[in-house]
Amino acid sequence: MCPIRVILLKTAPTGFGGEVTRTNNLQNRIEPRDFVAQDPEQTRLRQEMAIEGIDYQFVRSEEINPTPKSCELIEVTTALACASGDPALAVQVKAGIGRYFADLSKPPYKAIFNPSTSGARVFNSVSVQRLVDDWIERKKRTLLKKSGVSWGVLVHGNRILSAAVFNKFDNVKLSQSIGSFSKSVDASIIDKTCETIYGKMVTTIQTHYEGKFLAVLFKNQALSKHVFDLAIA
Repeated sequence: MCPIRVILLKTAPTGFGGEVTRTNNLQNRIEPRDFVAQDPEQTRLRQEMAIEGIDYQFVRSEEINPTPKSCELIEVTTALACASGDPALAVQVKAGIGRYFADLSKPPYKAIFNPSTSGARVFNSVSVQRLVDDWIERKKRTLLKKSGVSWGVLVHGNRILSAAVFNKFDNVKLSQSIGSFSKSVDASIIDKTCETIYGKMVTTIQTHYEGKFLAVLFKNQALSKHVFDLAIA
């Protein structure tokens, strides 16, 4: 015999079905991010990207294999947070990206996943984020030692660096069609912007926060915003 339970939702309050699913699954080994599958916005974004040939993977059980024609939830969340214009959202990624999925009804999740976010903006943001991450990895290989401010900014300040680069980027372009955006984005300009922002961040740390533990600094919203503001000045 297999026990089953039937719950009638006809007179249940709005959202009751989703809450039952969430509560029942707490007994299983799941993560908060698993509940995004219940959010219609995620399905909409997947459909919009699919129209332009992009596969968006947001279910954890799916095989994660980001390619030039695909993306997944964690990198999408990171890219949208950094592209948001709010350095606090980038800091939240660094402090613990899982907090984005703790409550899907309010910020920080709703700050980036809402009806105003288009599928094109999602993937275009991911494309820029990948260029920034690629620059960071190449920059790391040029450093003689894996310590000090120059290294720490790349490792611990990577999301603030990315947020500052997005600040210098033409935000309107992110809402272009994916095809049009891919033809217009210039990787060399992104590289130059990264170099400039990076230099300013290193100078700011050396001037204002010498000796500060950067792993802690870049999880502090006030201190990170100060670095961000000077980097985009």
